[in-house]
This record gives sequence, C-alpha cells and structure tokens, in this order.
Amino acid sequence: MISSSLSDPAATIQVRALSYGYTRADEIYHGFNWSVKHGESWAVVGPSGCGKTTLLYLLAGLHRPKSGEVLVEGDPVTGPRPSTGLILQDYGLLPWATAKDNIALGLRIRGIKARERDALAHHWLERLGIEAVANKYPGQLSGGQRQRVAIARTLILNPTLLLMDEPFSSLDSSTREDLQNLVVQLATDGSMTTVLVTHDIQEAAFLGRKVLVVGGAPISDGVVVDNPLARRPQYRHTPEFFAKCSELKTIALELVEGRPGVRRSLEVAG
Repeated sequence: MISSSLSDPAATIQVRALSYGYTRADEIYHGFNWSVKHGESWAVVGPSGCGKTTLLYLLAGLHRPKSGEVLVEGDPVTGPRPSTGLILQDYGLLPWATAKDNIALGLRIRGIKARERDALAHHWLERLGIEAVANKYPGQLSGGQRQRVAIARTLILNPTLLLMDEPFSSLDSSTREDLQNLVVQLATDGSMTTVLVTHDIQEAAFLGRKVLVVGGAPISDGVVVDNPLARRPQYRHTPEFFAKCSELKTIALELVEGRPGVRRSLEVAG
C-alpha cells in the first residue's frame, strides 16, 4: 500500500490527508496520502468513474480539496500553476485557430512577442512531425494530429510537471502506440515529472515506472507497483511486460472485488 512521508524535500508532488467530495456520503477521496519524487513517471490506473481524473484535476489546481492539501514543488496548490502542463483526452483545441496558433496560444497569453512565439511553435511542429499541418484547423486534422498539437501546446511552455488524462484512449491502437513512444522520447532527460491517468493496464505498464492502482470511492489508499523496465521501446513485446500487466490486473480486480459497486472496466489484452 502507499507509504508517504509528510515532509519529503525530493518530492514534486505531496498529497496529505486529502479529502474531496461535496458531502461525506459522496466523498471521492478520504484521508488520502501520496508522494511523487522529482523526475518520476507515474501511471494511475483504476476502473472508470473511480476518481482518477479528479485526482489529476486536484494536482492541476482545477479542484480544491475539502480538507488536507496538495503541494507541488513544496507549494500548496491553490489554482493552476504556470509550470504544470495538462493534456486532455478531448484535445481542448480552439476550433477557429490553426494548429500553429493553437500551439502558440499559451505563449500569447503570457505576452511572448510574435517572433519568438512563431519560432518556438515552428520548433515544436517540427519536433512532433506535424509541420505540414501548421496552417490547418483542428477539424481538418486526424485524431493523432490533433493530439500531437495538444502535446506541443503543452510542452512549448516547458512544464516541470506533466499531467495526462486518458490522452490516447480515443485513438486507434497504432496511433496510440506511436504517441506513447513520442511521450517517452520527449521526457527522457528526467527533468520532467509525469503522471498519466488511464484505465488501460497495458498503457499504464508501458508508461509508468511506478503505477498507482486504486479501487472505488471513497479512495483512502491504493497499491503502488514498481515497474522499472517501463518506457523502454521493446518492453511491450517482452514476457516481463505481460507478467506486469497480469500483476496489475490482479491487484486492480482485487481492489474492485472489495467494492462491489465499482464497474469493472479495466482494459487488458487476454
């Protein structure tokens, strides 16, 4: 189960005695503790509707705890932080703006001059392989291209913490694997802490060097699984990968069995 120090100077994220919900009867989190160290890559896996996205929004400052606190880089989270990036399942792109303008949106809001915005947007268009669609609108792009634009729009702001909410779930399997590999390539230097929320166990096993498995609400604890081979390009084709998926599925189902009202919607091949 989770063991969390209440004072960890190496932690990027510290969640302390967190409770969240409108009333005690419908609490999603109750007395929840969790710690994430700088540069770690985490996946949070559990059934649909269990509160995974809520946790991400609490980390992003889009929700406020009922009690307890969330600290990022030592500071209480009281609202959105400039150095926290959030990538959503539905892309969140402005339909009336081109791919290039969507990527540069955050820089524009921050008052960065047009010449610098254009140079940085071009860099990220090139790095994500979407230069050819720079002047197209979201409605003219494939799902994979839209998600690449959303990734570029987030990473152009140089976040130290990257939060991802089911970012690839609506994509076909080939595009999903390509973008999973891309995220690994873009976060290999260890300077960025990443937290991925997913209900897909294979995705969690490939992207999370640590995996937090949670059950149904109210969540007061979870199981942390070490996964040191994650993020290696060939890992998803190895016996160790399938063994890790099986381990995660077993833990997840045991947590669900303990809460009979939780919908069983974890995805894993076989």
